[in-house]
Amino acid sequence: MHGYTAPIDDIIRSLRVAGLDSLLRTPHYEGIDEATIREALEGFGRLAAEVITPTDVIADRQGATLDRSTGTVSLPAEVAAAFDAYMDGGWGAISVSAQHGGGGMPKVVATVAARSSTAIRGRWNRRSDATTRASMRWRSPLGSRAPRAVRR
Repeated sequence: MHGYTAPIDDIIRSLRVAGLDSLLRTPHYEGIDEATIREALEGFGRLAAEVITPTDVIADRQGATLDRSTGTVSLPAEVAAAFDAYMDGGWGAISVSAQHGGGGMPKVVATVAARSSTAIRGRWNRRSDATTRASMRWRSPLGSRAPRAVRR
């Protein structure tokens, strides 16, 4: 681990102050309790500490690259693998309704999970920024369009 530890107790305490208990009493969040939220945040904290944060140095040194001929943006394999682990774990859909394949958690839980890792805010926002910049600069013979894919 690279020194990151998710502050789970502080997060739970802040959620309580913000009214988590009353939110969880609503029918929309039936079946979700504080223990479930704690377990989810602990899982996310492990992902951030063990998978995401170690990619910081790699991303700083290698960065994203744009292939102007194809319009694809490539990331270092480790950064792409960390993003895949995030997506495969369902973290991007933690607050999406369970009926639609998500975690069904309150949006506030998704927000604090995303904010609990500076790696995600820093690295993955840059991934999005690089893709956006690439799509703005790339021009095909058929006219302006976004890159076909983000390749790893």
